[in-house]
Amino acid sequence: MPLHKNLSGLELHYPMGRSSEGALQLEDDLANAYQVALGVDNQLNISTVNGSEEVTIGNGVQNPKLTLSGSGLFSSGGGHKYKTATLTGGGGTHDLAEESHVVLVDTSAGTEQINLPAPANVTNQVFLIIDKLSSFATNNLVLHRSDVAEKIDNATSDKTLSDSGARLWLFCDGANWFTFLDGASQSGGGGGATKITLSPSQHTVTGTTETLVGSVYLAAGTISTVSALFGEQYAAHTASLRLRKFTGGGILHTFTSVSAPAAVSTASLVVAGADWYDVFLFTDDAAGVAFCSGLFIEY
Repeated sequence: MPLHKNLSGLELHYPMGRSSEGALQLEDDLANAYQVALGVDNQLNISTVNGSEEVTIGNGVQNPKLTLSGSGLFSSGGGHKYKTATLTGGGGTHDLAEESHVVLVDTSAGTEQINLPAPANVTNQVFLIIDKLSSFATNNLVLHRSDVAEKIDNATSDKTLSDSGARLWLFCDGANWFTFLDGASQSGGGGGATKITLSPSQHTVTGTTETLVGSVYLAAGTISTVSALFGEQYAAHTASLRLRKFTGGGILHTFTSVSAPAAVSTASLVVAGADWYDVFLFTDDAAGVAFCSGLFIEY
């Protein structure tokens, strides 16, 4: 068997098993120290350039797929780089590329639509969709199914992302889609409710001064329910629990109670703009004690 040579014509040692020298000994400090190619397109390239050693599999012409057969685990001692796509338009549609992993979407110029690939082509793949400019509340993003029979979160409907800063994990099992939304609101696709809980930094406040006991970020939209375990500790004065917008200080809602702590709630509360909202406790009397042990918000 002849000696292995790289594309530069440099000879390598015999393959393992054909010589007592063992493994192929690559030349040091060479960009193409070893290559496996189909024509002029590399399938495997090993660079031994000092300080920049690298093993490259595949090429950008044939775009071969890399498959790890069997049930063994894949391990890495370093970080991972993911293919990223940026989708920008003036209100248009975009196809979600099967090879993409992180998708940055800019809807600042208009509502955008992402056409999902056929589920059979992306079995067991995960995509991360990010609101690049925090503009989903102004112009929504729609995830459109490739077939009406497909389900997103067990519902045969498209999904709309409608809150600034949305970050959506999208998983396909080969037939349908499943999502996890991080820190924002969604509609359609059977996404279910977004639920937020807050435990105040202090549970009781004495006197008439509005005292900050916590903050919560609220998405633009209609809150179906806001409830709290709240009241005046001794049922002797009027206690207030107030949600006030951080930007501008506008009041979103104020609970009042002259009773001992108990569950209170309100429904259909409209949040005009996504923002942080501060939570305040106070009473109408210097001797009054407002109490709140928890706040629950559900979209």
